[in-house]
Amino acid sequence: MQDYNSYDLFVKNPRIHTNFPFLALDCNNKKTIPPRMRFQEMHWHEDMQITYVLEGIIKIISLGKTIEVHQGEAVFISQRVFHQFIEVETAHYRSFLSPKSFINFYEKSPMEKEIEQMNIGICLLKQKEIIDIIKNINHVSFEFYQEKHKEYYLATQLVQFMYYLLLQADHEENTLQDYHHSLQNVSLLFIYIIKKIFLLKKLLLMEI
Repeated sequence: MQDYNSYDLFVKNPRIHTNFPFLALDCNNKKTIPPRMRFQEMHWHEDMQITYVLEGIIKIISLGKTIEVHQGEAVFISQRVFHQFIEVETAHYRSFLSPKSFINFYEKSPMEKEIEQMNIGICLLKQKEIIDIIKNINHVSFEFYQEKHKEYYLATQLVQFMYYLLLQADHEENTLQDYHHSLQNVSLLFIYIIKKIFLLKKLLLMEI
C-alpha cells in the first residue's frame, strides 16, 4: 500500500522531524517566508493549521465549500483536508502548522480521543477569545524569536486554542457536523482516486 506522502497534492511540514515541529509561515503578496512550494494550490497535509489575516482578504477553497477570511479574522483547517488559498486582494497573513501530537498530551489520552472525534473540517474564527490566542501565537512566533521558554509558551497557547475551538464546535455542532463528515468522505474518496491513478500509471510504466 502506498503512503499518503507519495501523492503530488501532499505538502510535508519541513520541521516534522525536529524536536519542535511547529511551522510558522509569513505569507505576503503571494510569497511565503520560509519558502513553501504550492501553498496557493490545492493540497493537504497531516498538520492542523491556523491562518490569521493581518491585511486584505483571502479565500479558502475546499471540496464543496469556500470561506472568505477578512482582516482580523482567522480560519482553522483540520488535518487531511484538501484546501487552497486565494488572495481576493493583496493580502498579508500568517499560517501556523503543528501535528495533533502537540495537543494530545500523551498516547491514548482522553484529549487525543476528543481531537479524533472533533467534527470540524474547516472553520472560520471570529470570536475574541480565540483571536486573542492566535494573536499571542503570532506575536511570539514572529516578534520575539529569542524569548525564554518560547516553545513551552507556544505549546500552551495551542492547547488553549484547541479548548476554545472544541467549545465552539459544541456550540455549532449541528451546522459543523454534517459538513465535516461530507468533507471528510469526499476527501477520502479523492485520495482513493488519486491512489488508483498513481497505481495505474506505475503499472503502465512497468509494462512499457
